[in-house]
Amino acid sequence: MKFKYYALFSLFFIIAVYIGAYTITDTQEYSAFGMSLHIAVWIVLILVVFFVYSSLFFAYSWVRSLIVRRNNYEDLDSLISQVLFQATQNAHPQNTYPTIDEIHSSTQDAKSANTAQEKTAGQIVQSSTLQNPQKSIGQNLLKNPKQSLNDIADTASLIANALKIRSKLFENFSKRVAKPSPSAIKNPHLRTLSLIISRFELLPNLGSQECGNSRIDKLLARLVSISNGKYEEINKYHLEKDSPFVVKNWQNYALKSAKNALEVIKDPTKPLLSRRFALGIICEGGVPKEIKKALEVQDYLDKPSLHNALQTCLALESCPLDSSQIIDLGEGVGFDGDDYLALAKSTHAKLSPDKWLRIFSDLSDKSERVHKAFVYVLLELEMIDRAQSEIKSSRNSEDMRGVVAYMELKRISKESYPLKMFI
Repeated sequence: MKFKYYALFSLFFIIAVYIGAYTITDTQEYSAFGMSLHIAVWIVLILVVFFVYSSLFFAYSWVRSLIVRRNNYEDLDSLISQVLFQATQNAHPQNTYPTIDEIHSSTQDAKSANTAQEKTAGQIVQSSTLQNPQKSIGQNLLKNPKQSLNDIADTASLIANALKIRSKLFENFSKRVAKPSPSAIKNPHLRTLSLIISRFELLPNLGSQECGNSRIDKLLARLVSISNGKYEEINKYHLEKDSPFVVKNWQNYALKSAKNALEVIKDPTKPLLSRRFALGIICEGGVPKEIKKALEVQDYLDKPSLHNALQTCLALESCPLDSSQIIDLGEGVGFDGDDYLALAKSTHAKLSPDKWLRIFSDLSDKSERVHKAFVYVLLELEMIDRAQSEIKSSRNSEDMRGVVAYMELKRISKESYPLKMFI
């Protein structure tokens, strides 16, 4: 029952009782508390007191319903955050992530299932108490008719504060796409739904229609834009650093200019994949000064990214790095003899024979790890005598077994064997 109907009924009832009591008692009066009033007035005062105290039950129900509605909004917000987290982070046990192309492909396959999913979601929402929280509160009150007067008095003290903060209760809650925590959800139905969702891996359907929730619709619109190669401002969503969309977004930013790429490289808060991608953009530009600046920051480098960068540097007419810097970079990522050998092979076709020989000769003088690569260069250039001399002076005979076998086979056989079979 709504309070306004109860108040209207009470008003008419009190008037009717007053008229009836006044008619029956005529002019009889009763004295109490230092006052002498008509009996009908005393009866009305008793009814008014009863009305006031019974109104506290309605006030209590109103405050409770307000709190429940607020909790339900918070629970729904948490559930939406969980869906966004699972859809945008897609955290696998090995902490790997699908590519944007894989996500886009999966959304195309999911289009045919959209209608069935929307019907199912509607049924779930309709079955929850979020649709009618006041009804559940009313039922709880009917089950507890002996509510103590002390509790009622405490409830009355909350009404003034509730009126002050009412406008703030239904504001949008946290926009953070946080790690889901089903235990924080108070509504048992939504908590169960949260636990169910947490057992599935979700992917955003970038080709789907808007759902009506501004948080989801705005975020998905930005994700679509990112997947199409545009940079979007998504910091307010607080996506995980290694989210595929965050990685792709910073890659899009780096593609705009070499300045942007250097900015991404120098920022340690950016995803490693994005920083390494930005290094590739700098290398493609082929500007020695920019490549040197990019390689001054080493915390993001790994073997493949450094290999590609050095391959580009060595092929430039004016390499921005000297032999010592190249060795230092290699030691920073753990380059071994095989890595330098791979670098020698990948630069063979890009360098003149004299430059190729000079570079790896200098590198070999700086580090024993480059010795194997230098011998490979000598053999490719048919400098057999010098290669034999380098093999004899090598401290690591294990690395040279294949080379020795190749040279011995070359000496005793008239057949010609490719060097790559032995080294």
